[in-house]
Amino acid sequence: MTFGISVLYICLSFSRYIQVGIGKVSLLLNPPKGKIIIKMKQLSNRVHLIGSLGADPEITEFENGSLMARLSLVTNELICERNGCKTIRNQWHTLIVWGRLAKICSRYLYIGLEIAVEGHLVYRSITDSNGSSKILAEVTVNDLSMISRRRAG
Repeated sequence: MTFGISVLYICLSFSRYIQVGIGKVSLLLNPPKGKIIIKMKQLSNRVHLIGSLGADPEITEFENGSLMARLSLVTNELICERNGCKTIRNQWHTLIVWGRLAKICSRYLYIGLEIAVEGHLVYRSITDSNGSSKILAEVTVNDLSMISRRRAG
């Protein structure tokens, strides 16, 4: 996981107010009516992933005609351990794609293709055949880009 560097910035506006902020959080000093207002910029549920498809897309067509594609994406992370060994840790992600983008996925995506996705994280609760409840984390995809065209193997 990569974290950006927080930068302290001061922005003088034309309306006689001084805006001071750290990273994406800004504090408006001397606003109208003498109140301090904290604004959060673009703080939302966003996921950006780059990885390879672990399987061909599974396409589901519903009775109302809408399409859903379920993708399995693997991301790799290089880990340096204390003893100096470098290992690669794989993380598997379930992606859900809806509508026209799902139709594009069914036509052009295949196992081993490297893609980049942007979406939001969704949690679902399911009950398996044993009766135990499980919580699944899935990424609902808003945008998708194909990075490579190589086949696995």
